[in-house]
Amino acid sequence: MRYANWAKRIAFVAAIGVMVFSSSLPVVALSAAQKKSLQLGIYYFNKNRNDSLGCSSTDSDIPKGPGGTGPLYGPRFPKISDKAKLIDNIRAYIQDNYPDSGLKDGDNPRWFVQFGEQYDVNPVMLVLVGVKETGLGTDGGVGDPPQHNFWGRRGDGPGGFSSFANYKDSIEEYNKNLRRGLYDDLWAKGDAVTVSDIIFRATPPSDGNDTAAYVAFINATMGKILDGLGSEVLAAITEDPALNSCLGGGGGSVGSVSTAGYAFPVAPQRQSQNSGLPFLSALPCGSGSCHHDGTAAFDIGRQPGSDASAGAPVYAITNGTVDLLHIYDGIAGCFSLQFHSSKDNYWYWYGHLQNPRVTNGQTVKAGTQIAEVGLRKCTGNGSDPHVHIDRGCVEGGVPQKGGRESCRDPGMTPLINSLFNSLPG
Repeated sequence: MRYANWAKRIAFVAAIGVMVFSSSLPVVALSAAQKKSLQLGIYYFNKNRNDSLGCSSTDSDIPKGPGGTGPLYGPRFPKISDKAKLIDNIRAYIQDNYPDSGLKDGDNPRWFVQFGEQYDVNPVMLVLVGVKETGLGTDGGVGDPPQHNFWGRRGDGPGGFSSFANYKDSIEEYNKNLRRGLYDDLWAKGDAVTVSDIIFRATPPSDGNDTAAYVAFINATMGKILDGLGSEVLAAITEDPALNSCLGGGGGSVGSVSTAGYAFPVAPQRQSQNSGLPFLSALPCGSGSCHHDGTAAFDIGRQPGSDASAGAPVYAITNGTVDLLHIYDGIAGCFSLQFHSSKDNYWYWYGHLQNPRVTNGQTVKAGTQIAEVGLRKCTGNGSDPHVHIDRGCVEGGVPQKGGRESCRDPGMTPLINSLFNSLPG
């Protein structure tokens, strides 16, 4: 979609990067307004995650939905430490969705991140506006070489559009435009300004633009490219006790989804060896229903799957105490156990185990091997060997033991997703 009003196009690209957000600080200090924004689902989590966690608000004066503001989804350079992963994610997004785009080649994904950091502009937003404007240079016109004008800037070149010697120059110019100060009244809103504010000002529906669809696309896609990044932001916000009631728990330490102090429960500790197995839970899981029974539980094996998963080490997900270790479903050599976390006060239930390395009442630390993935017989139904893990819900403010389909905490989904996303590829 191209803007109906080209003067407003220039205003749009000149406005977004005015606010400054340092990406070098290791700890995020959140204002009261930012914390409230998080609770309302516009700060870090996308809407689906918030719905699964029961986070909501009746306040009508704060915009709802993902992708508007904050240290990850806002118009400034995202608050991340792993810039190499951001470059890889941008390249992978372009390769997977726009394989004919020259922007996937060479250093172009790196220029998005390098210039984004230099000019304090969110490179993911630049990529997505380029998608809407020229299909990232695959529309056969503006974005194609030799113009390299993937964002459709007006100028004196062919067809009335600017030409650039290469995509590097185009990306840098795009960032420079986004740093030029327009729309001061919007930026004066401080932390409350959103990408949506800017886009609705630049491409109003009154000019014939489907602005809502434009915003919805950016909101829905930002999280895909930023997936697995910003764990330091997540750690900072989830350690705040005032937020835990929204983030899946009953107050106190219950409900944290920070990866700090947790361990992914199955070896090996790599994404490529813990996902994509038929009939097991998707990793990461896109909804609150990650188990075949539609609940927030996980069946996790290891690559290459089938019987090879048997014997894989199973780890304590947090610091805590082993309880109710016993024979699973009467099957000789197979075990299940309850695990009471001292980190978050939840009860985690492990099933389909063999060769336990712990005893009832034993206290262990996160990442300690507690058992192995059991043989096929330990699943009770002949499915590929895997470990089942869930955690009990909170009833009357009291965490319940795990293992019951009717009482599974939905916060298990973002926790396992965060742990998985923190693993190396």
